[in-house]
Formats: sequence, structure tokens, C-alpha cells
Amino acid sequence: MACLLFSNVLRIVFLVLLGIVAELPALAERLNQSMGLLAFRVFCLLAWQALRLSQPLGSGLPQHINKRLTELIDGR
Repeated sequence: MACLLFSNVLRIVFLVLLGIVAELPALAERLNQSMGLLAFRVFCLLAWQALRLSQPLGSGLPQHINKRLTELIDGR
């Protein structure tokens, strides 16, 4: 969450610099949504990767519960 907030702050600073300082408001408008979507996509992929690398479901549960969860997930 903090990374997404940080990327939005950077995006806003960049857009202000581009729109006001460089006097290119049309370009800043065109880049605004694209940069936001790109940052959101990157952090979704990072979160997905972190979930893939985390412990599997039920790894700390008793053996009989873990076996039943595995059967339910696999559809057996």
C-alpha cells in the first residue's frame, strides 16, 4: 500500500513539473491516466508474486485438515 501511495506522489510531482514548469499541460493530461494504470499494474504483479512465494495454504495446520483442504481445492 505504501508503495502505491509513493508511486502516486511521484506521478503527481512529475505531472506538475511537466504541466506547470515545462508548460506542457496537454502532455501531462495524456500521461496522467497511463502512468497511474502502469503503477497499479506493477504493484498488482508484485503482490501476486509475493503471494506465490509465501507459504502454501494450510502449511501450518494439522495433517488431516491440510489433506482435506487439498482435496477441496483439487476438486476431489
